[in-house]
Amino acid sequence: MKRRPAPLTGSPFPPQHVTDQAGHGRHDIRVIRAAPATEAISARWPGAEQMFLIERCRHLRTRAMGDISACRAGGGQESGPELLTCARQLGAKVSCEAVTGITSLSAGQASPARLLTHNRHHWGIENGLHHRRDTTYGEDASPVRAGAAPRLLASMNNLVISVLSRAGHANSAYARRDLGWDRTGLRALELLGLLPKRDYVIRITRSGLWPQPWRGMAAPR
Repeated sequence: MKRRPAPLTGSPFPPQHVTDQAGHGRHDIRVIRAAPATEAISARWPGAEQMFLIERCRHLRTRAMGDISACRAGGGQESGPELLTCARQLGAKVSCEAVTGITSLSAGQASPARLLTHNRHHWGIENGLHHRRDTTYGEDASPVRAGAAPRLLASMNNLVISVLSRAGHANSAYARRDLGWDRTGLRALELLGLLPKRDYVIRITRSGLWPQPWRGMAAPR
């Protein structure tokens, strides 16, 4: 995919699918135009079936700006002019961008609407994985730079995120703090499937906390 600044005005080619949404403090529209891949595109990227252009425009929409009741999602060909009118009424700045891309999905496999949906789901990966690694797991601030260490660190973080997500923990930061209070490490082993669930008790010995399974394993002396 490549990006370029998007025009504020329309295109001579009619959009094939438009989404218009107002909520979460912003008003944004997405327009997609798709066409079969040209011979030059197919020669350079074998397997390419379609090429597409996605244009996105948005502006902030908060009650602090004034009356936002008139700034609502529209639809169809009038979405662009409606967004610009709404922005002028609120005195908001409109930001736009255009994304070009290719896909191996044919027109029969993916309509313009489906391509636009796939593109939006792509950002779910960014927000759900890479943003977590950069912030919660501190990869951006990590001093690890040499050799294969950064890749190994990223793989370990991916594993932790995956394990916590499969266990139903939506908030990785909270889950890590919660697991950190377990001095035995048994809850982490349980999440990894290396310990039967609730098949142990914690007993205080002279050496501190010690996991005492129902069968076998004696406490240290």
